[in-house]
Amino acid sequence: MKRLSTIVGLVLLAALLLFPQGCGGIGGQIPLGNRVRFTIAGKGDIVMVLYKDHAPNTVENMITLVNNRFYNAIKFHRIVPGFVAQAGDPNTKSLDLDDNRIGTGGPGYTIPFEENSLRHLRGSVSMARREGRNTAGSQFFICYNDQPTLDGDYCVFGHVIEGMNVVDSLVRGDIILHAVVEVGEWVD
Repeated sequence: MKRLSTIVGLVLLAALLLFPQGCGGIGGQIPLGNRVRFTIAGKGDIVMVLYKDHAPNTVENMITLVNNRFYNAIKFHRIVPGFVAQAGDPNTKSLDLDDNRIGTGGPGYTIPFEENSLRHLRGSVSMARREGRNTAGSQFFICYNDQPTLDGDYCVFGHVIEGMNVVDSLVRGDIILHAVVEVGEWVD
């Protein structure tokens, strides 16, 4: 019996070491090269890990937009308590938030939908889109709570690992001062 317990323990330890991330949350080691830090005016930072293995084109799109300073000065234009906080519309830089064009803007192109097994959990980062799966561009949302009804219809590509308190404090009109991709070694 003692030998069986030892074997079971070793198998569980091996599973934890080989599969640290799970399917929807975070855990294990986080690659700094796949992190983005958004600094929100007067509130602090939101840091998200990006899941390149699950959504490579979506992650590459986000990194490109961040490196091109696309998100700098963009406002969170949609806040639905208990549901999502949404940003990424460049129209928020120049139009009043009550303008009917708010929520329709993007980078001038769309990216293909990437279906994956990641779930919409509290802190999940997902691509917003218009009607149809292949209509996302730059708008993203962060889930305030688990949202299983969104699973499979929107591409989860990241998760907030720092600053969920900042997400919880967001109000419509809060500004992303700047966003940066953090590069470095693996960390626990």
